[in-house]
Amino acid sequence: MFTVELERDNGERFEVLYNHKTSELKTPEGDDVVMPDDTYRTFDTAKSFTPEKPIVGKSRSPARLKIQMGLKCNYSCSYCSQATHIGEGILSNIDDAVDFMADLDSWLEGAPSSIELWGGEPLVYWKMIKYLVPELRSRFPEAKLSFITNGSLLNDEKVEFIKDYDIIVAMSHDGPGQHVRGDDPFDDPVVMKSVRRLVVERRTKFTINSVISVQSPDVNKTVQWFADQVHPDIVVSFEGIVETHGNDAGDATTFDAETYQIMMDSVKHNFHDRDIVAGGLNRQVTNFMDTILSAVPATYNGQKCGMDRQDVMAIDLKGNVMTCQNTGAVGEHGIGNVHELEKVKLDTAWHWSERPDCDGCPYLQICKGACMFLSGDDWVETCENNYHYSKAIFEAVIERLVGATVVGFRGHHTRPKKREQAKIDIVELSQ
Repeated sequence: MFTVELERDNGERFEVLYNHKTSELKTPEGDDVVMPDDTYRTFDTAKSFTPEKPIVGKSRSPARLKIQMGLKCNYSCSYCSQATHIGEGILSNIDDAVDFMADLDSWLEGAPSSIELWGGEPLVYWKMIKYLVPELRSRFPEAKLSFITNGSLLNDEKVEFIKDYDIIVAMSHDGPGQHVRGDDPFDDPVVMKSVRRLVVERRTKFTINSVISVQSPDVNKTVQWFADQVHPDIVVSFEGIVETHGNDAGDATTFDAETYQIMMDSVKHNFHDRDIVAGGLNRQVTNFMDTILSAVPATYNGQKCGMDRQDVMAIDLKGNVMTCQNTGAVGEHGIGNVHELEKVKLDTAWHWSERPDCDGCPYLQICKGACMFLSGDDWVETCENNYHYSKAIFEAVIERLVGATVVGFRGHHTRPKKREQAKIDIVELSQ
């Protein structure tokens, strides 16, 4: 149980109690601050797993199918989540794509509702896309087809193809923080023209995906940057805060207290004032609000990415099943094959309940364990960033529900250890 101290506009201070295991928000006397609506929902218990106790099996009728064409990319972004796995990806060609489609009926049952094409950079595999997309669209006309691109290879031909086959496209770009990530594709007038076409002609089926980093901590300024520099109607969505994946990206991933505060203030301001819409972030905030309003127990939560679900699957064109689309099958993250889906073992990752520091974190219901396969210092640094990001979401929701400003927070919980870090009692004061 955690104690949240709040202050009304008239200066009156009071406390509420928050239980992160049950999502209950109560007064010190035990009364509900918000009456949860639990009349229409039931909550199963998510499967726990570790490398020693893996989840076994994937569904032959996946709802979400992620097809990794390879890990080649024409960029080298400083905090790429795939960078340390590039050597583990298969080398594929158009013949592999043809064989993949010919073999599909031998293991796939039903129709996925979502099919994602992944690289590396997907548009590096343009010949494969031109073959795979018409085949997939013909086979699964109702499925959502999508890919995420760095945008550097966009041109009129590709825009027309995207329109013809109704592909949902997201472009990864960090706006004012792009320079630390890598090259800026908007320096190319062909790319800029293509993106503006997609904004106008594809509306909400084209978005910018941004990551909050040290160089772009203010979500509102990032959204405004795209409106000013690219197009006023552009839709900007936030993937979350930057994570550490074994790469040398300290300038982008290592926040100080001041930069954390800028990020947290901007998240709260965005939700409260809604003067600038930040997609993705808005969904995370409203999802946490629904968690409290529905009294969702922590035991219900799988991983935020969904890759622990048996109906969510990442595969390559050889039929190898992987931990996720950001890894490769030539190594520890190759966890099975589509022809033996009942034997697939998720033995490369940890459910949040198997990480003691997650179980004791007040922001568990928001973070849900972050990246499930990270460990060591990568995990510690990723946790630190997600902790502050989730803290901002937590405070934004509590303030909206209670109608007062969070000014203090008390509770004993653990944090993952790096060097000599240990269990601590935390008292947090919002500025």
